[in-house]
Order: sequence, then structure tokens, then C-alpha cells
Amino acid sequence: MNATSNNKNGRSLSALLDVNTMTISPSPLSAEELDLKLQQWKDLDPATQEADWIQLGLELGTNTANEARNAAHRTLASRIGMKIFGFVAKLASLGRAGKEIKTPDVQQIPWLNIWPKLRGQPFHSPSVLTNSELVQNEWAEIQKELENLIVSEEGGFERAIYDGFGGVPWKTCYFELFGQRNKRLHELCPKTSALLATLPDNHMHTCFSCIEPGATLPPHVGPSNAWLVGHLGILNCEDTHIFSGLTHKRFKTGEWLILDDSYVHGVVNRGTKPRFTLMVTFHHPDLGGFELFVIKSLMKFVGLIMAPLFRDEKIALHVYE
Repeated sequence: MNATSNNKNGRSLSALLDVNTMTISPSPLSAEELDLKLQQWKDLDPATQEADWIQLGLELGTNTANEARNAAHRTLASRIGMKIFGFVAKLASLGRAGKEIKTPDVQQIPWLNIWPKLRGQPFHSPSVLTNSELVQNEWAEIQKELENLIVSEEGGFERAIYDGFGGVPWKTCYFELFGQRNKRLHELCPKTSALLATLPDNHMHTCFSCIEPGATLPPHVGPSNAWLVGHLGILNCEDTHIFSGLTHKRFKTGEWLILDDSYVHGVVNRGTKPRFTLMVTFHHPDLGGFELFVIKSLMKFVGLIMAPLFRDEKIALHVYE
């Protein structure tokens, strides 16, 4: 459901949500206010309290995003890095047709500078992910490998590297992370591995993703609008809700959900079983060839820096090539 659809009271979400004021917090929330509002958000039922759930989620996510961006500008080195990233993005995009976005959506607040001239929307059609239909048609085979992995002694799911929220952890089992390939997981799930090879993922974050029953991913944003996130529903998906910007969706087993995580978004599993998806990140389809070269070079550099941090017990099945 999106912001223009009607709720059960006949009022549209766009009428219920004051977009221009609700998504921009005038001042940071204190730790006590943040904890209180986060608990209130967790207690809301997206199915019956959709507008309130999105409205409070946007406030929380904007606060978190602003804190992340402030942290990214705290040191001289990080400020210089952000300036360089912004300059490189503008320079790399000069040769590509597209309309410069003067005023991005107020819900789109990635940590890094907005990459110019990319279509911005909370969710995209699965068609933007090349070969998504081919992989989706084999979801039941992926499910079999996942179920075998869950019960195997080698299939430990552990807290995701990006999970800094506390509470019930977001769990993952990584195929690839920051360019580092988990060789053992590819061996344990050969069909899934072969299908992943058909997708244009950017090798930064490919995994089985698990949200436990009752668990949440509190509202937050990702680092950049230059890549998108795909989730293929594999197991127990129907009771898990996600909002991004002003749009609310449910995950569906056997179907793709494509998210632009540079928008404020949050997830809650209202079911009684863990929700599992196959998660991939991939470059935004609007990017041109030179831009892709630049971004891949930047990612490779980041991967070389970050790789040693992930070669430890924090990563399930930590056998890397």
C-alpha cells in the first residue's frame, strides 16, 4: 500500500501524514525519547495502524539518519572524504543523460551524498534486477537448500554485520560481504550459488537474511542511492511488514521485493516463525558504464580496507576465498 491509497477510515495516507514536517526532526531526540518512541513504534500493528506506524517510523528513521550523517562529518578526514565522494559522483555522472534532482524526497537521506540523476523511489519493480524472474522461478529449490542449512551443524546464522540496533538480532548467513566470498556457504548451497551467479549483484552484501518472530529492524537508512537491495522471499514471509518512505508492503514467499534503502525504512515480523529471504545488493540500473567503473573501484578499495574486520568469528561459516 502506498501513500495515495485509502485506509479503512477512508482517508488517504498522504492526507494523514504531514510529509514536510513529520520526516524532518527539528532537533535530535534524546536517548530517552528515542527509546520511548521506538517502543511505541514496535507496539503498533502495521496491518491496522498503518498511518501511525509509518509516521512514527519516519520520525525515528530521520533522527537516526541525521545522527549518522552528523557522525560522518565529525572529523576533518571524514568531511574531506564526503566532499571527494560528492565531487567524484558529479564528475562521473556528467556524461549520462538524466534530469538533475534539485530537491530529493525528504525521506531519502543516505549517509553519503546523493548520487546525481538516479531515479529515486522507495520500491522498484523486480524488472530492474536482471534475471530476477529466472531466480524467482527457482525459489522452492533455494528454500530446500536453506532448510537443509538451518538444521545442519554448519548453518549457523549470526547477528548481521550492519545490525547495530540492539534487541533481538537481525541474523544473516553471508555468501559475500564487502567483496569477500564465503566459499563454504557456496559449497553447501550449490543451486543457490549458481542462481546468484546469474544476478548483477555488487558483491557487497549477499546473504540469507533472517528476522526472528517479534523482531524489528528499527527505522534507518542505507549508505547510498547508487545501489538497490533485493529480497526474494524464501520462508515464512507473509507476516513481515516493511515501510520505505511513505509506502508499506509485506514480504511474500516466492516473490522479489526491491528496495531503495537510501529511503527511511523499517521492518517488523508480526508472525510466529522466523522470516527468511535471499538478499542481494546491486548497482542502480540508471548508472552508466563509467559510473559503474568508478563505483566498482571505490567498492574494491573499501572492500580491501574492511575485509580484515570480517575474517573472524562474527561471520558464520567464515571460510573465504
